[in-house]
This record gives sequence, structure tokens and C-alpha cells, in this order.
Amino acid sequence: MKQYVIAGMICLFFVTAGSILNKYTRSLYETSDKFQEFSVKYFNILSAITDIERTSMTIKGLIPGEFETRSPEEFLLTGLDEVKSIFGNAEVTITNIETKSNEVQLPVTIKAVLKDYTLFTNQVGYLQSMKFPFFAINSIKIARPAEKGLSPTTVEISGLLKCPRAGAPVATAPPAGIQQRGRK
Repeated sequence: MKQYVIAGMICLFFVTAGSILNKYTRSLYETSDKFQEFSVKYFNILSAITDIERTSMTIKGLIPGEFETRSPEEFLLTGLDEVKSIFGNAEVTITNIETKSNEVQLPVTIKAVLKDYTLFTNQVGYLQSMKFPFFAINSIKIARPAEKGLSPTTVEISGLLKCPRAGAPVATAPPAGIQQRGRK
């Protein structure tokens, strides 16, 4: 009888140990799966942070270093000087500087005689490539004379020189390692 009790206890020990080992193994697999999921999310977040930093550096590269020390009006007038120098003898007309939402705008109208179409397309390309201040073209009108030879073809470009206001809210990412609370 004593042998049956010992055999029963050994059997009970192995059944209990097997059950505990089974639960431990299942828990280990779940932990391993969660760790892999965490690892994938971690690398996705690192990739997103790298993209944000790269974009932030690109944006900072577009804004001149003296942005905080000079007024937007100074940038607009400097941009206007660039426009005048590119278009040479053209008539450049401006109106009052306007502040709309988070930017300062200067309406500009450029009237010129179209002598060389290639030069004209290069000038328009320059306007479109201006980075700071930005030039938004509203319209381009090319007027040919009714009768050839009497008057030259004229061009009129209407647009806005735009510059963000200093202190305007800009989208920024928190530095790496800083966690923002309350955001999902």
C-alpha cells in the first residue's frame, strides 16, 4: 500500500510539474510574441523619428538664419529687389503689405515687353523657385498687338510675395526621448 501512495505522489508531482511547465511554456511564447511586436513597433517609431528630423532639417534649411532677427517686411522687400533685378526694365507695381492669417503678403504686378520667350520662361521659373520669401503666381497674361509690327507683345504677371510671420505657430516634433503626455 505504501508503494501505491508513493507512486501516486510521484505521479501527482509529474502531473503538477507538467501543468506548471505547460503554463510557463505558453507564457514564454506569449512574451516572445509581444517582444517581437514591440521590437517591430520600436523600429517603426525610430524610422518615423528619423523622417521627422529629416523633414525638420529640410524646413530649417529653407528658412534663413536671420528669420528671428529680421522682420517679414524686410524679407518681402529684399525679395522684391530680387524680382526687379531678374526682370530688368520691367514695370513692377506693388500695393500695401497685408497680414493674413500667419503670413505677410505683398501683392506684386510685373509688366514687361516680351522680347525673348526663353528668357521669359526662365524668369517665371525663377519666380516659382523662390523659397524665401515665396512668390505665388496668381495670373500670367500675354497680350499680342492686334496688328503685327505696331507694338511689341507684352506680359503681365500678377502674384504675391509671401513670408511667414515671426512667432507664427509652426509644426515641430518633440526632441528624441521626450514623451508628450495626453496625446494618442
